[in-house]
Amino acid sequence: MPPQTPLAQPLREQEDKRALWSWAFYDWANSAFFTIILTFVFAQYFSVSVMQNEVKGTEAWGNIVGISGVIIAILAPILGAIADQSGRRKPWFITFTLLCVASCAMLWTVTPDQDQFWKAALWVGLGTLGAEFAFIFYNSMLPDLASSERTGRWSGWAWGLGYVGGVLSLVVALYGFIETDANLFNLNRDEAEHVRATFVLVAVWYLVFALPAFIFIPDRPPTGLGLGAATRAGFVQ
Repeated sequence: MPPQTPLAQPLREQEDKRALWSWAFYDWANSAFFTIILTFVFAQYFSVSVMQNEVKGTEAWGNIVGISGVIIAILAPILGAIADQSGRRKPWFITFTLLCVASCAMLWTVTPDQDQFWKAALWVGLGTLGAEFAFIFYNSMLPDLASSERTGRWSGWAWGLGYVGGVLSLVVALYGFIETDANLFNLNRDEAEHVRATFVLVAVWYLVFALPAFIFIPDRPPTGLGLGAATRAGFVQ
């Protein structure tokens, strides 16, 4: 067994409110993905417009989400251990966030046709992996930012902001794009562009509101292990 490298120590000496609010608003950012893509809009669009059979579509959707969940369950502890060994969190956090953002944008290309199944499965699967893996590193940052007495309070603020952000993004999607009377962009409804545009909305929403977290949350210093060595040590851990 290779020698264990000491893990980086927490950064926090005193609370940085800007970093903490940036951390909390990330929950606002990514809740649009879970609300619009995984729950209300894309899930229904996939079953009704892509699969064109709500029963088979719901079954297929459950399989896609289930397979993504199995992959997450297997890889999440390994990725967390690798991050522990390398010290840094933000490169992982940013990479997986951008994976989800890009996947949401690519869902625009999923037209209402049955032959779009694999494209839809690919991008929604990658988006789910990106969002969930990013959340692993996001959650691990809080103890470095808040005192132990206040981690629960900041976690609660983020949770509340996430709910508000999810509801507000859904309202924007419904009344800014999907509802006929509120369609401001003259989108082609025959090609479901008014629905597909909400997937691009998620990408923009997620990226814009994640930027403060990218910029203002400090990272742990590296332990000195390269990616290869950190990966090997992470598997051992």
